[in-house]
Amino acid sequence: MKDCIIPNRASLLTRQLFLTLSPLIKSQDIPARDPSDQLVTVWSEEQARLTEIFTLALQIKTSLLISTDLYRCVYHPPGTIFDENGMEQESEISTSGSSRTLVVGFTLLPGLQRYAAGQRDLNFNRFVKDADVREQMTWETLYNPVVLIQQGDIRR
Repeated sequence: MKDCIIPNRASLLTRQLFLTLSPLIKSQDIPARDPSDQLVTVWSEEQARLTEIFTLALQIKTSLLISTDLYRCVYHPPGTIFDENGMEQESEISTSGSSRTLVVGFTLLPGLQRYAAGQRDLNFNRFVKDADVREQMTWETLYNPVVLIQQGDIRR
């Protein structure tokens, strides 16, 4: 059943998004060398890829809803000290000849962490039962945040 419902819903979301955006695409002032018909054709060809993206997103959402695991996003505000072990940098930065600290300029993509919670750790609303459990939580990093780094001052 899941193999039928999720792809059908993804196709529906793709069609809805395409119908919503098509007036905007057609109304753009496009130079003569790139007529809007070509732009609409390109968008039509990308519908399969967009359906794949929606399918993946719906599969992730379904997994999160039926799991007892807890998840959290990791976002680093600008000025946070860059940590090579817990962050990925988007582009290389030259650090030669500078004594300034590398800091986060902007978080492009938040990280994702998971705590494999059992039924005994949570109450019926999936909230952590008590403070002892919260203190003993060990979070597994699924994805490190992707950040732009710069040389600068540390946020206090």
